[in-house]
Amino acid sequence: MLTIGTNDGIIALERKNGAWEVAAKALPGVRVEGVCATGSGAMAATVDGVFESGADPADWKQTLSDVDTRCVAVTLDGTAFVGADNAVLFRRRAAEEQFSEVQSFKDLPTYGTWTFPVSPHMPNIRAMVASPTQPGRVYVGVEVGGVMLTEDGGETWQEARESIHPDIHGLAAAPDDGDHVFAVTGVGFYSSRDAARSWQSRCNGMETMYTVTLTNDPSDRQRLYAAATLGRPRNWSTRPEGAVAKIYRSDDGGSEWRSLMDEGLVDSVHALAVDADGAVYAGTHGGEVLARPADSDEWSVIADGLAPVNCISA
Repeated sequence: MLTIGTNDGIIALERKNGAWEVAAKALPGVRVEGVCATGSGAMAATVDGVFESGADPADWKQTLSDVDTRCVAVTLDGTAFVGADNAVLFRRRAAEEQFSEVQSFKDLPTYGTWTFPVSPHMPNIRAMVASPTQPGRVYVGVEVGGVMLTEDGGETWQEARESIHPDIHGLAAAPDDGDHVFAVTGVGFYSSRDAARSWQSRCNGMETMYTVTLTNDPSDRQRLYAAATLGRPRNWSTRPEGAVAKIYRSDDGGSEWRSLMDEGLVDSVHALAVDADGAVYAGTHGGEVLARPADSDEWSVIADGLAPVNCISA
């Protein structure tokens, strides 16, 4: 089952007898920015707040309202974190029923300096990932501000932005001695082998440095996928070839990359996901969902005609 967040709600795709079918549609008219799996279903960050589903992919309940949310993450102990516009962070512990704002996040030394290049220049929490090894550890990516880290479930925070560009677009993490953390930014890919305490730029093999999104393979801690475009968003609409988007793969934790596409896509790739079998899925701003099985070098379109795709959970 794929849960796909678009500018016009959620689409659930299910594969039956070798073909992909729409299993459910939900939240029509709502822009969905982020989705993640939970113990009992899924959670979605939307322009209208947070929605959650159980076993039925068509049944969603609103659990946080009147907030423009961008991303969600659930820790190993079941604590849910939600990132929102204007760099506001919310949390709900496993034993709690309601989300509450994490006031301690605003105590970070650089909080008042974060910004965004487009008016009204308000920063946003663009990406979050929970540690795969430590229940209290969460990495938060701010656009534009850098990476922030908590080790105690959000009680206290520290800046984890040493040597990384602050324009964070996506985060992922794999188990390692201290977590191997990955980030894509407006100037390329970065990697940290010490739980985000230090970062190194790793862009060998990438043709362009404007990286938009990334994901890692749950069955292989060293395998990563990242999407990049030729130039920034303001360039995409001013040329016939559009974004010239490509998807890249690394099999060594991001040290070296190779393109999985000979030609760049006109529409930018805003969403990537990998399932338990190693198949990778990509969602485009033009409303297509592409799939590439683990044992194939070919991409196929498994859904089209959708609103712009912002996120995928596999």
